[in-house]
Amino acid sequence: MRSIKFRGKAVMSIEELDEMEFEHERGWVFGNLIQNGDNPWIVGDFIEINSDYVAHEFWVKVEPETVGQYTGLKDKYGTDIYEGDVGFDEHNECYGVVLYDEGSFIYSWEDVVEELSEVIDDVEIIGNIYDHSDDLAESE
Repeated sequence: MRSIKFRGKAVMSIEELDEMEFEHERGWVFGNLIQNGDNPWIVGDFIEINSDYVAHEFWVKVEPETVGQYTGLKDKYGTDIYEGDVGFDEHNECYGVVLYDEGSFIYSWEDVVEELSEVIDDVEIIGNIYDHSDDLAESE
């Protein structure tokens, strides 16, 4: 069974994340997703739970549009692949985006849409659509 995990860009700054000693990668946090209305939070595993309360290792509010689910797959270099990732396909020499559509993860580049699992051996993840939108604009 694949690991169900999410990532999102923290609402707080990198300096605040560091000050509070939250683990992150350039402001991105990884873990479980809790949604409270339109407010998503990435939270760590349970450290204590009883009938009165639940305590997580951490919880960080994230920007809703940046939340992406882990696909259960890794790129050709072993990097975890998330929804919203940007990859470079060396076989087709172009950039593409990992999307979730109709119950499956797909890889979309130019006017082509393929199952992610079918092209993953040729793809290197270089970032995501939020941090690398310029690469996508250049490839169109």
